[in-house]
Amino acid sequence: MQMLGRPIMKKQTGYGFYRPAAVQIANTLADIPFSAIRILIYDIIIYFMTNLARSAGGFFTFHLINYVAFLTMQGFFRTIGLFFSSYHTAFRVLVSIFPNLVLYAGYMVPIHQMKRWLFWIVRLLTAKVSSYPQCVPPVLHKSSQLCMVSPYGE
Repeated sequence: MQMLGRPIMKKQTGYGFYRPAAVQIANTLADIPFSAIRILIYDIIIYFMTNLARSAGGFFTFHLINYVAFLTMQGFFRTIGLFFSSYHTAFRVLVSIFPNLVLYAGYMVPIHQMKRWLFWIVRLLTAKVSSYPQCVPPVLHKSSQLCMVSPYGE
Protein backbone atom coordinates (compact mmCIF):
# COMPACT_ATOMS: atom_id res chain seq x y z
CA MET A 1 0.00 0.00 0.00
CA GLN A 2 2.91 2.31 0.73
CA MET A 3 4.20 2.08 -2.82
CA LEU A 4 0.93 2.91 -4.58
CA GLY A 5 1.09 6.65 -3.85
CA ARG A 6 4.77 6.93 -4.63
CA PRO A 7 4.45 8.51 -8.12
CA ILE A 8 2.10 11.17 -6.73
CA MET A 9 4.42 11.92 -3.80
CA LYS A 10 7.42 12.10 -6.15
CA LYS A 11 5.57 14.66 -8.28
CA GLN A 12 4.49 16.71 -5.25
CA THR A 13 7.96 16.71 -3.69
CA GLY A 14 9.31 17.80 -7.07
CA TYR A 15 7.02 20.82 -6.87
CA GLY A 16 8.21 21.48 -3.32
CA PHE A 17 4.87 20.76 -1.64
CA TYR A 18 6.29 18.20 0.77
CA ARG A 19 9.70 17.19 2.01
CA PRO A 20 10.35 13.45 1.59
CA ALA A 21 11.58 13.11 5.18
CA ALA A 22 8.40 14.74 6.49
CA VAL A 23 6.29 12.28 4.54
CA GLN A 24 8.19 9.31 5.93
CA ILE A 25 8.00 10.60 9.49
CA ALA A 26 4.27 11.25 9.07
CA ASN A 27 3.73 7.72 7.69
CA THR A 28 5.60 6.22 10.63
CA LEU A 29 3.69 8.28 13.20
CA ALA A 30 0.37 7.53 11.52
CA ASP A 31 1.10 3.79 11.57
CA ILE A 32 2.01 3.65 15.28
CA PRO A 33 -1.53 3.30 16.73
CA PHE A 34 -2.55 0.65 14.21
CA SER A 35 0.65 -1.34 14.54
CA ALA A 36 0.48 -1.09 18.35
CA ILE A 37 -2.97 -2.68 18.34
CA ARG A 38 -1.88 -5.41 15.91
CA ILE A 39 1.23 -6.26 17.91
CA LEU A 40 -0.72 -6.19 21.20
CA ILE A 41 -3.24 -8.72 19.86
CA TYR A 42 -0.41 -10.88 18.51
CA ASP A 43 1.46 -10.72 21.82
CA ILE A 44 -1.63 -11.61 23.86
CA ILE A 45 -2.24 -14.68 21.71
CA ILE A 46 1.39 -15.85 21.66
CA TYR A 47 2.17 -15.06 25.30
CA PHE A 48 -0.78 -16.88 26.80
CA MET A 49 -0.91 -19.70 24.27
CA THR A 50 2.69 -20.66 25.06
CA ASN A 51 1.92 -20.47 28.80
CA LEU A 52 4.73 -18.11 29.69
CA ALA A 53 5.06 -16.56 33.16
CA ARG A 54 1.67 -15.13 34.14
CA SER A 55 2.85 -11.77 35.41
CA ALA A 56 2.19 -8.25 34.25
CA GLY A 57 5.88 -7.39 34.25
CA GLY A 58 6.75 -10.39 32.08
CA PHE A 59 3.96 -9.69 29.61
CA PHE A 60 4.65 -5.99 29.20
CA THR A 61 8.38 -6.60 28.85
CA PHE A 62 7.59 -9.16 26.15
CA HIS A 63 5.22 -6.71 24.47
CA LEU A 64 7.63 -3.78 24.62
CA ILE A 65 10.53 -5.76 23.18
CA ASN A 66 8.39 -7.27 20.41
CA TYR A 67 7.00 -3.85 19.52
CA VAL A 68 10.45 -2.24 19.36
CA ALA A 69 11.69 -5.15 17.23
CA PHE A 70 8.66 -4.68 14.94
CA LEU A 71 9.37 -0.95 14.57
CA THR A 72 13.03 -1.72 13.84
CA MET A 73 12.14 -4.18 11.09
CA GLN A 74 9.51 -1.82 9.69
CA GLY A 75 12.14 0.92 9.54
CA PHE A 76 14.53 -1.47 7.80
CA PHE A 77 11.97 -2.33 5.12
CA ARG A 78 10.98 1.30 4.61
CA THR A 79 14.62 2.32 4.30
CA ILE A 80 15.26 -0.27 1.61
CA GLY A 81 12.04 0.83 -0.11
CA LEU A 82 13.25 4.44 -0.22
CA PHE A 83 16.34 3.51 -2.21
CA PHE A 84 14.30 2.23 -5.16
CA SER A 85 11.69 3.96 -7.26
CA SER A 86 9.67 0.85 -8.13
CA TYR A 87 8.06 -1.65 -5.83
CA HIS A 88 9.27 -4.61 -7.89
CA THR A 89 12.93 -3.66 -7.64
CA ALA A 90 12.71 -3.07 -3.89
CA PHE A 91 10.89 -6.37 -3.42
CA ARG A 92 13.51 -8.30 -5.41
CA VAL A 93 16.35 -6.76 -3.41
CA LEU A 94 14.64 -7.50 -0.10
CA VAL A 95 13.88 -11.07 -1.17
CA SER A 96 17.59 -11.61 -1.74
CA ILE A 97 18.78 -9.78 1.41
CA PHE A 98 16.28 -10.72 4.12
CA PRO A 99 16.53 -14.55 4.03
CA ASN A 100 20.30 -14.28 4.32
CA LEU A 101 19.98 -11.95 7.30
CA VAL A 102 17.64 -14.39 9.00
CA LEU A 103 19.85 -17.35 8.14
CA TYR A 104 22.97 -15.68 9.51
CA ALA A 105 21.35 -14.28 12.65
CA GLY A 106 23.06 -17.00 14.65
CA TYR A 107 20.17 -19.41 15.17
CA MET A 108 20.10 -21.40 11.92
CA VAL A 109 23.85 -21.34 11.37
CA PRO A 110 25.75 -21.21 14.68
CA ILE A 111 28.22 -18.35 14.93
CA HIS A 112 31.27 -20.60 15.15
CA GLN A 113 30.28 -22.39 11.89
CA MET A 114 29.77 -19.25 9.80
CA LYS A 115 32.04 -18.29 6.99
CA ARG A 116 34.43 -15.62 8.22
CA TRP A 117 33.49 -13.26 5.43
CA LEU A 118 29.79 -13.39 6.46
CA PHE A 119 30.36 -13.05 10.20
CA TRP A 120 29.73 -9.28 10.13
CA ILE A 121 26.02 -9.90 9.42
CA VAL A 122 25.57 -11.05 13.02
CA ARG A 123 26.73 -7.63 14.24
CA LEU A 124 24.20 -5.83 12.02
CA LEU A 125 21.15 -7.60 13.35
CA THR A 126 19.75 -5.51 16.15
CA ALA A 127 16.69 -7.74 16.37
CA LYS A 128 18.88 -10.71 17.26
CA VAL A 129 21.15 -8.79 19.56
CA SER A 130 18.54 -6.82 21.45
CA SER A 131 15.14 -8.49 21.37
CA TYR A 132 15.47 -12.21 21.93
CA PRO A 133 17.90 -12.29 24.90
CA GLN A 134 15.88 -9.62 26.72
CA CYS A 135 12.59 -11.50 26.23
CA VAL A 136 13.76 -14.78 27.73
CA PRO A 137 14.45 -13.99 31.44
CA PRO A 138 11.19 -12.16 32.32
CA VAL A 139 8.90 -14.66 30.64
CA LEU A 140 10.67 -17.83 31.79
CA HIS A 141 11.23 -16.66 35.35
CA LYS A 142 10.39 -19.37 37.92
CA SER A 143 9.37 -21.91 35.30
CA SER A 144 10.71 -25.40 34.87
CA GLN A 145 11.36 -26.59 31.36
CA LEU A 146 11.53 -30.27 30.47
CA CYS A 147 13.88 -31.26 27.68
CA MET A 148 12.33 -33.97 25.53
CA VAL A 149 15.22 -34.40 23.10
CA SER A 150 18.37 -36.21 24.11
CA PRO A 151 21.59 -34.83 22.64
CA TYR A 152 22.80 -38.41 22.21
CA GLY A 153 19.87 -39.54 20.08
CA GLU A 154 18.48 -41.98 22.65
